[in-house]
Amino acid sequence: SVNVTGTTAGVKNNSVSVTSTNAGAGNTSNASVTVVAPPVLVKAFGAASVPLNGSTTLTFTAQNNNAGIALTGIGFTDTLPPGLVVATPNGLTGTCGGGTITATAGTGSASLSGATLAASSSCNFSVNVTATTAGAHSNTTGAVTSTNGGAGGTASASLAVVAPPSISKVFGVTN
Repeated sequence: SVNVTGTTAGVKNNSVSVTSTNAGAGNTSNASVTVVAPPVLVKAFGAASVPLNGSTTLTFTAQNNNAGIALTGIGFTDTLPPGLVVATPNGLTGTCGGGTITATAGTGSASLSGATLAASSSCNFSVNVTATTAGAHSNTTGAVTSTNGGAGGTASASLAVVAPPSISKVFGVTN
């Protein structure tokens, strides 16, 4: 026996024929294995920029691109960068494959665990985030995983947080 690694998703068929020098051709043996692709994760902020202390949505979409195979145990964690927190209230909308969505207001993370997606389907959910520091905030999730499809990639999105203008004044003379 040998170990094999699936490099592309789908049903893989393998055939082998046996022959010998003195007995000639033998039988042919066939075996099939289904390689299951991991889930795909996409995320996007609801706006390209927000004012300091402003809020916007953060939407996550989990995709099962396998034809004919459901994915189970789908999950990921998104740790927000410094300067972004889950808004109060969190504004959670949507569901994702019966999984548990965690997005506690005032914290720096959102997560999904235990989701199931039918073949060739997707789900999405959104939470509101609040910007607490000005500047560019680049956000990348941890890898999305599933029980039967293994680990997939990460998802990234960026948000610009704009500080309000400031003004100062001085008199030309003190008296």
